[in-house]
Amino acid sequence: MIRAYAAQLREGSPSESLVQLRKLIASAYQRFHAMCLDNINVDPAKAEFADGAIVAAALMHRGNAEAYRLGRQISRLAK
Repeated sequence: MIRAYAAQLREGSPSESLVQLRKLIASAYQRFHAMCLDNINVDPAKAEFADGAIVAAALMHRGNAEAYRLGRQISRLAK
């Protein structure tokens, strides 16, 4: 239990991670909506971790190198 608590402290609270995830999703929609996210409808203001995983997968599979990098960042937060 102590290790799990320490890991949670290192990563930050879930709310901080969620806020950062939502910012990255909003950035992804601004930059890659037409190219990668045209079939995905996620509201960045209400996005959850599962939505982040979907957006990350779309960016990594359908985008260029920059989209792939952003998808990896989102994927790390969504886990």
